Amino acid sequence: MTSTVQPGLGQGMRYQRLIPLGSGGMANVHLALALGQGGFKRLVVVKSVRDELVADPAMREMFLAEARLSARLNHPNVVQVSEVVESPDGGVMLVMEYLDGLPLSGVYRSLGDSFTLPMRLRVLCEVLAGLQYAHDLADYHGNPLGIVHRDVSPQNVFITYDARVKLLDFGIAKVAVSEDKTRTGVIKGRIAYMPFEQVTGKGVDRRADVYAIGCLLWEAAASQRMWGQLTEPQLVRELVRGNIPRLSEHVQVDAELERIVTRATAPLPQDRYEGAEALRRDLERYLSTLPTVSLRDIGELLSRTCSQARAERQRELAAAVAATDREISSLVETESARYLRAASPDGTGSQVSGIASRPRMLRSFSPTPGPYLLTSAGTPVAAPDSRRGAESTKSSSISVQQPAPPRRRGFWLVLAAAAALAFAAWLPSMLRPTASGPASAGYVPSAAAFPSAAPASVAPTDSAAQEDEHEAASASPSGSSAPKRKGHVRWVAPTAAAAPAAPKPKPAAGCDPPYYFSAGIKTYKPECI
Repeated sequence: MTSTVQPGLGQGMRYQRLIPLGSGGMANVHLALALGQGGFKRLVVVKSVRDELVADPAMREMFLAEARLSARLNHPNVVQVSEVVESPDGGVMLVMEYLDGLPLSGVYRSLGDSFTLPMRLRVLCEVLAGLQYAHDLADYHGNPLGIVHRDVSPQNVFITYDARVKLLDFGIAKVAVSEDKTRTGVIKGRIAYMPFEQVTGKGVDRRADVYAIGCLLWEAAASQRMWGQLTEPQLVRELVRGNIPRLSEHVQVDAELERIVTRATAPLPQDRYEGAEALRRDLERYLSTLPTVSLRDIGELLSRTCSQARAERQRELAAAVAATDREISSLVETESARYLRAASPDGTGSQVSGIASRPRMLRSFSPTPGPYLLTSAGTPVAAPDSRRGAESTKSSSISVQQPAPPRRRGFWLVLAAAAALAFAAWLPSMLRPTASGPASAGYVPSAAAFPSAAPASVAPTDSAAQEDEHEAASASPSGSSAPKRKGHVRWVAPTAAAAPAAPKPKPAAGCDPPYYFSAGIKTYKPECI
């Protein structure tokens, strides 16, 4: 079988999709398992362009813009993107950290009134810290990027069971650079959290995100939707008229909190807070007048309340991981059987030594391209369907680097060691001057002492050494003795040292390394693979 793993690409991660988490207009999101060398495993979230949109240049560029931006973000209150993978068929995938918890919308549903006002305001202060970081982010030359999230909503604020608050999904974020100008004027996001200028397609800045946080504050204080049951057309009409619902008309509220909310949700940008940090400072001052609450209190409450749902998700996750492990084991066993047949003289595997019962190292596995697995080297692959049985797995094109046929190194190593001991005992007597040759002459063992079929000496790895010991033990039982080969030496004139081994071929021009980074995305050079 010809391996499809390209040189230099077999060391990357493999991502096995486990559980679908959601699907939007542009992308699908899955919980996945990152698989690496040495049994490395880690839960991640992968976001990939929907199959029907891969060929759409506008959608692809939008997704790549998110990838480039996400690769730059590094803050405790912003979801972390660990890798961006671009496959040869045009697919793009973002690999993000796995967060065990609920979005803010789910927290409201799960906790209800036990999710108190101080807790809600504490969460929003954390979101404001993440927003301020994004707003202030500069490029590598120190020039402000002018990032605006444009989709701050309860669905894009995430709270983990260990009390971390993360801002998600910069997919429609606006960056003040030329690549985004073609998207200006297009309405993207949730209208219920959009300011007037965004709904009408005008230019937006960081104050648009301040407005969205003001809407979240309004709903946190009132425990209801800010716009009630209005349809989107009705909502847009009210925004255009500048009719923002007053908080005190729907719920009894402190005057100071209403002042903060009213300023944050002002119809005109110039009447709002100038940025997220200014709003956060005012909100922190108000929080200091309320009962003290910590993020840990929020996490513990969420863990207790959602313990049953969390346990069910963990069981589902454990079953999915176990199924993945079985699929990997099936791949290894199938390749081992194929390896035995290839190494056996009769093609059945019956005449192969016990140490050849498996390949010495499974470099990587890459099933055929499909919707379930992507590699960090940019190669899309699909996990085998375990329901088809072993025969189905055997017939699939599995990408595994085939090991070289086993060499019986153990026998030759033992023989070489015995010859070395005999030579050490014989050498002193031979070094005494005699009439048959000068004492300064060198010596060369004859070919009979070390058969020419012996392989070159190579330092084995620990696993290979153990296999060789097992092979030597099975080939030469304790107490048995093989016929000894009588060696002899002859005197020759000193000769020059053996020529050093030929150096390894240098990589082709432009292929060291065989990849390059473009705007934070690793892409392999086609001519180097």
